[in-house]
Amino acid sequence: MDKEKFDQFASLEDLSSLAKLLGFRKGTLAYIFYGRDRDLQYKAFKLSKKNGGERQIEAPITALKTVQWRLCRILEDVYWRRPSAFGFVKGHSIKDNAKRHCNKKYVFNLDLKNFFHSIHFGRVRGLFASQPFSLPLGVATIIAQICCYKGRLPQGAPTSPVISNMICTKLDRDLQNLAKSCRSHYTRYADDITFSMNDVTNVGKIWEYENEPFNIFRTLKKLIIGKDQKAERNVVVGKELNDIIVANGFVINSKKVRLASYKERQEVTGLVVNKFPNVRRDYIRLTRAILHSWKTYGLEKASEKFFNDEYVWNGKGERPPFESIVRGRIEYVGMIRGKDDPVYLKQLREFFYISQGKIPEKSESRFRQPLDDKRKYVITEGKTDWKHIRAAITDLCNSGVVKSFEPYLYEYEEGEPAGDVNMLERCKALGKTNSGEKRIFVFDNDNSQIVSKATEKGKAYKHWGNVFIQLYYPYLNLGSTMKCQ
Repeated sequence: MDKEKFDQFASLEDLSSLAKLLGFRKGTLAYIFYGRDRDLQYKAFKLSKKNGGERQIEAPITALKTVQWRLCRILEDVYWRRPSAFGFVKGHSIKDNAKRHCNKKYVFNLDLKNFFHSIHFGRVRGLFASQPFSLPLGVATIIAQICCYKGRLPQGAPTSPVISNMICTKLDRDLQNLAKSCRSHYTRYADDITFSMNDVTNVGKIWEYENEPFNIFRTLKKLIIGKDQKAERNVVVGKELNDIIVANGFVINSKKVRLASYKERQEVTGLVVNKFPNVRRDYIRLTRAILHSWKTYGLEKASEKFFNDEYVWNGKGERPPFESIVRGRIEYVGMIRGKDDPVYLKQLREFFYISQGKIPEKSESRFRQPLDDKRKYVITEGKTDWKHIRAAITDLCNSGVVKSFEPYLYEYEEGEPAGDVNMLERCKALGKTNSGEKRIFVFDNDNSQIVSKATEKGKAYKHWGNVFIQLYYPYLNLGSTMKCQ
């Protein structure tokens, strides 16, 4: 939460101050809401769901969409996120949500029914009229009018996701407390609620078997002997959990209540979490089949088959390019499993081979800066080590020891993994390529096991298959001085 922007938002007094905050003139903002037919400001259409049925989308158009986007950015800055909320939050993804539930004996999932439409105009106005914002009722009413359509949050408006999170702050608090009392973990990704646990002592508050009062010994017996493998058929939401959700103005979708033990596939927001966040095998198989079809039958026939058999499209607007969809599927695997994952690298290389007639080096997704054969590329173990090497090179050049040496020093991106283990894996992957580019990997001399793998016998370096070298810093006694040459 941005304290300065929160104070600006909480100090709104009337339409004029709101218009100024949003970057509009008062008359313009008033015309958008009072001078035009509300139904003409939204475009309604339906999207097909993967599991059947349709989803009603109501997307704003014209100037209203601009107003909502500006308001959305402000609300994102004043929203105080609880640790259990992951959906529609900057810097958090389905992978972060799934991580909380990895390596658990039991995972319990449920969905909230008609999530956005459950949040009506009165709830939105009350959100801004009450603490911590305490806006005047007139201002809270105008904001609710900006965000609502037909008396509730529309699915498709830019402001709906962040407002739903703000409305669910109390729900998240109550469910966090419930999870704590049951020695379990709780997260929410939009309308997807997940509990996971290793201990089922007090789990009757969260779930129980239908038509059977909760009994710890009966529950343990069913779980241990495996009778819960199709538990979604006879498992229902516990009374205390149901009461909390109802008290917060939501209804559970009884068709999407599921309990999974460690003996079966456990899923959280579409990811398998039995050991670590992973994509489903059928997702990878389908991507492999799409690539094979493209390679065998050509772009036109492969894309036609894909759009006819697999792709869910509402038929409105321009259909996305087939190549972009395939690349997106591959990058999704890379996001979840990591950019060094063999499956991701293999499918990425095949994609480039089919679409461009060439195979890129395996490290393309990791080293994103443009490469130039005329320069040496230095990659360090630590994220800031390159700064020290640059200082040393500058000192050597200034003192005349080296006339000219301008290597390319690799700078890590935010969130990109570093460390000796990752460096060693990169060396092994690059050692199998024939890119012809010269790279130097510099390790710290603080891990004897890594150093033994990163050096050849009797030498302080190792030559990996092709044209790049790996070396490590000498280990110096206290008070020693050194320069890199």
